[in-house]
Amino acid sequence: MDSIKCQALLLAIQYGSLTAAGKELGYTQSGMTRMIRSLEKEIGFPLLVRNKQGVRPSANGQQMVPVFQEVVRASQKAADLGAAIQGVLAGVLNIGSYYSVAAAWLPKILRRFQAQYPKVEVHLLEGTNQELAQWLNEKAVDCCLAAKPGADVAYDWIPLKDDELVVWLPPDHPWTAEKEIPVEWLNGAP
Repeated sequence: MDSIKCQALLLAIQYGSLTAAGKELGYTQSGMTRMIRSLEKEIGFPLLVRNKQGVRPSANGQQMVPVFQEVVRASQKAADLGAAIQGVLAGVLNIGSYYSVAAAWLPKILRRFQAQYPKVEVHLLEGTNQELAQWLNEKAVDCCLAAKPGADVAYDWIPLKDDELVVWLPPDHPWTAEKEIPVEWLNGAP
């Protein structure tokens, strides 16, 4: 099973569009269609449902997603190991992040990282805490920059920064006279 075809299918599902997925991979929409059809022929059943709004996985295609993800990961691991054997630090680093962290922190960090490791391709996925946890669980990202995850995420969490919590209140609110507001006060507050 060709990892490029698997990656094309996964991106088509992610974007809901063969054109958008093709743009990311450097293929035309017709090239993407040929790859997906070739993969469907190899598998033996349709993987995508196509309509005017775009594409989505078929029921069987949805069941195959974890397998395609594993094929793409295995291919990347093989490429990374080959580069490591040759003494070159190369590969792909998939980072999940909040939108705000991606905008405020990551540009400077990634510029320095890319200068130090030019053969490492960095992919950034931005999302909510729930999406980041899901991506970690699915192994779609290698690491995340987010708030401490819930118990459903079984990964190490390393605090990088403590943010001060700030409460914005209308000028006539009874709490405006307070220097500090206990977090408990916020429970059930409108």
